[in-house]
Amino acid sequence: MILFDARWVGDHGIGRFAKEIMARLPEFQSIKSVISPLSPIDPLYTSWKIKTVGPTIYYSPGFNPPLFSSSPFVFMIYDLTNIYVPANSSFLKKAYFNLIVRPACHRAFRVLTTSEFSRVSISQWSGVSKDKIVNVSCGVSAEYRPDGQRYSPDYPYLLYVGNRKPHKNLPRLLEAFSISGVKKDVKLLLSGEPDKRTMNLIQEKKLKNCVVLRVLSLKKNYRITIAVLKCLCCHPCTKALDCL
Repeated sequence: MILFDARWVGDHGIGRFAKEIMARLPEFQSIKSVISPLSPIDPLYTSWKIKTVGPTIYYSPGFNPPLFSSSPFVFMIYDLTNIYVPANSSFLKKAYFNLIVRPACHRAFRVLTTSEFSRVSISQWSGVSKDKIVNVSCGVSAEYRPDGQRYSPDYPYLLYVGNRKPHKNLPRLLEAFSISGVKKDVKLLLSGEPDKRTMNLIQEKKLKNCVVLRVLSLKKNYRITIAVLKCLCCHPCTKALDCL
């Protein structure tokens, strides 16, 4: 029997991954608790839960391994931004990854991630062989399919779906869009509510009439008219948009 940490399920990146994985698991028991998987006491709580339930294997779709485990366990590390990206890091985050996550990489049956870049980075950081780290990639939900509901405004658009945290590098995307030349024919659609920092950037780049902010429901299905810009803003070449 699998013990699955269902506390990660929600309307966010890890939450959707967790939801889709949970729907495909065979027989399992869920961890559902008022204790957050990000709580300082979670490593001890998770260890106690594993000891109590005695599963064949414990699986967390998040980066919260147990402090110790009487059963084999598998957990996820999506990236190392909490360590290497100053805007997303802190003393406590670094301490958690170095003192809890890194030792757990050596004890785990497998460590899962979603890209080859992260797989190599995690191996170099943790000292764990790349053979023990598995790139499972990001799946595509059945809800997002070519024949799904289309979002069709009266203009062609490029779509960015993501939050506005500094490590997402939204200013890079706006800079690339502003010098690409495509803004004459295409609008840039950003998901989410307007915020002061983003609106100031849009004004600074003179993109007021070219960028649209919209709240898009994750429960609806959209077909992208031209392209999905998820990671393009991290590309070192600001002329990348010219290729579209």
